[in-house]
Amino acid sequence: MIKIRFLFYSVSFFTVSLSAVTSSALFYNNTQYLIGDRAAGMGGAYVAPADDSSSLWYNPAGLANITDSSINISANSYSYFNMKWPSKECSTDTETQAIDINLKDRSINASTMLYGFRLREGEAIAFGILIPYQYSVNAVENVHLNGTGGSVYEETSAVVNSKFYMAIAGYGKKITNRLGIGVSMGTGYNMEEDEFSMRGYISAGTDEVYSLTMHHKKEEYAVQGSAGLQFIPAENSILGLYFQSPCFRITGYDNTRTTMYAENTAAEKVHESEDKDLDSFGEVYPGHISAGYSYQVPESWAVSIEATVVFRSEEAENIIINYRSGVEYYILRQLVLRAGFFTDFSQLDKLTLNSEYTERTDYFGGSLAVSLLSEQNSGDSKGSRRYWTTLGLTQREGFGKTQYEIADYSNLAAINRYYVLKDMRYHITNIYLSETVVF
Repeated sequence: MIKIRFLFYSVSFFTVSLSAVTSSALFYNNTQYLIGDRAAGMGGAYVAPADDSSSLWYNPAGLANITDSSINISANSYSYFNMKWPSKECSTDTETQAIDINLKDRSINASTMLYGFRLREGEAIAFGILIPYQYSVNAVENVHLNGTGGSVYEETSAVVNSKFYMAIAGYGKKITNRLGIGVSMGTGYNMEEDEFSMRGYISAGTDEVYSLTMHHKKEEYAVQGSAGLQFIPAENSILGLYFQSPCFRITGYDNTRTTMYAENTAAEKVHESEDKDLDSFGEVYPGHISAGYSYQVPESWAVSIEATVVFRSEEAENIIINYRSGVEYYILRQLVLRAGFFTDFSQLDKLTLNSEYTERTDYFGGSLAVSLLSEQNSGDSKGSRRYWTTLGLTQREGFGKTQYEIADYSNLAAINRYYVLKDMRYHITNIYLSETVVF
């Protein structure tokens, strides 16, 4: 029984900790999903200057500024995620081993497809399919120690798959020459799937081999709504205000299956399964409100700043404020350079050894993009088509703390474990390609 507890505690810490990484990235941090070409290049500081189909995501009031129909397709042509995570330190009476978990993900996936259509002067609608995130993370942890009283071997692996798809529609209208309003509504599908496996042994005269596998899957269907406005107080100046409701669950389920057994013993395999339906109208993601200001000289340069207040939620009790800023400069009429900065602070309290969660991270990010315009004369009364091709880069750096386990296997009959806090880092790089056709 002591050895089975050892196995369960080891795997539980690994799985709970890695799950906390996923939760932190997808819930407690309101990750800045940058979409579109102009908006993404300006670090997402787009509540005030929004004027194209990507206004669906940032501020639907900006749809009223659409002067022509347009299609925007953006793709994360390359995404790289890497985190070096100090997990634990293990020792016997003769050896000590520090264990780092390396999480890595490389993926190619489409991110957005948006269509904006002008109904009449100062009035437009837009539709879009968004994939804010879609990734698979692999992690491996190995421990192999020898002591005079025996040996300890442990190998743990995990795969975490997460994705979120959303279909959204919006409408924007100019109320006056200075004031525009807009609304949008979206429905989404969220899926998280985790698989963990562990195999190990403790050798203290007789080899005892243990194994555990765990599979967890959660699926949710949700809806959210938003509303925004833009106001022009003076020439070249724009104020923007945007409210997004929490993303409410329509339906969903949560399933966990666990199998644990010990070889070379009389113990039977232990199978556990837990299925539950998730409550309707529970929050998948919290709501927020953003306010921004932009000053722009058409086809010359622009700057934008904004702040976002993220509300409390069922699982995160803290209100936090994130910041974004962006600049745009026309090198030529056909060549535009953009850059931006953004933050993504955690809604969790400061991490302590008594915290229920095992990790907390704050992010700081930057973006850089270049857009090239090409024009094609259609040869009819509709005039020419304009093609904006954008190549961009976003970089996120995460700084946080994690609970670090120290395990002493000198006495295999009474393993000593305790925890300390250690620093951890995230590095997330995205290279994206965006094409906008205006006709």
